[in-house]
Amino acid sequence: MHSKWKIWDYFKNFKAGIDSSSGIYAFQVFDPLISSLLRQKFPRELFYEQKLPVFTGKDLSLSWFEDNYQTLGLFGNQESYVITQAETLTAESKEFLLNSDLIMDGRFLILFFDKADSLYKELIKKENVNGIDIQAPAFWESDKLLEFLAELLKVQLSYEAKNIILSYVEHTCLEFHNLLTKLSVNYGDKSISKEMLAEVIEKNRIDNFELAKLFGHKKMKDFYSLLVELDPDYDDLRSLFYFLQTHMIKVADPSFIYDKKRKTKYDDQILGQSKLWRADELKHALNFLKNIEMQSKIKNPFIKEELRSAYLRAL
Repeated sequence: MHSKWKIWDYFKNFKAGIDSSSGIYAFQVFDPLISSLLRQKFPRELFYEQKLPVFTGKDLSLSWFEDNYQTLGLFGNQESYVITQAETLTAESKEFLLNSDLIMDGRFLILFFDKADSLYKELIKKENVNGIDIQAPAFWESDKLLEFLAELLKVQLSYEAKNIILSYVEHTCLEFHNLLTKLSVNYGDKSISKEMLAEVIEKNRIDNFELAKLFGHKKMKDFYSLLVELDPDYDDLRSLFYFLQTHMIKVADPSFIYDKKRKTKYDDQILGQSKLWRADELKHALNFLKNIEMQSKIKNPFIKEELRSAYLRAL
């Protein structure tokens, strides 16, 4: 059985992270942090002596699988196991999992894959394997990811606080989780206001929205002038150009806005900017933004010269 989920929908349906039926589970998860959060949810009472040993695929040999899932030994084997990075298992171990009858006897074998390799694709075709694909959020679903993690960590975010986080924090599980953990430690179950957030968040000194407004309206002279004046460091540049990519992707396809019951000024800005760009221009702009982000990530010393050249070309 194979199913596909967004993480917030999966947790609504499987609050324990897994159902109570023993057997083989193959999870393909878009982010290692989400894999870790899933494992933390597994009820220990489902497992022998409430233990669930975790191994990494590359550390296991064929003999380990034979000892644990083909022969029971003198007293039998009642333990269940988790294997992370299952795509790194040896070829012999993968062959064993695909072609051998495993002795389960009410136990669990839970495999986590960071990518859908050939083993995962073949396993999920088997009737006795529960294949679960936890898919990455679409670019317009970052707010749902933030809300999911906030609920999981029991952090109450005001509407204003949520929008500030979405504006100034990179839209990744790790960045969201780190900030929410800080908020939980500092404020417990209190509702997080704008002022409380300001005490914790490492706010980018660059106004992402202002620069996105200039870039999206093709005011390149003003955009580069402000950027050169600010002289941001590599981390600031990486964060900004990541944000600009998400912004321009929305400009390229603003259809998600049409279903909103309440549109924001930012939504109206995106709709307006979407009329200014041709498809070829958007493709070129996104490639440029991605390149600057990647060069910032590796701290290329020539990146600022490239931005200054772009500024001079815009004059």
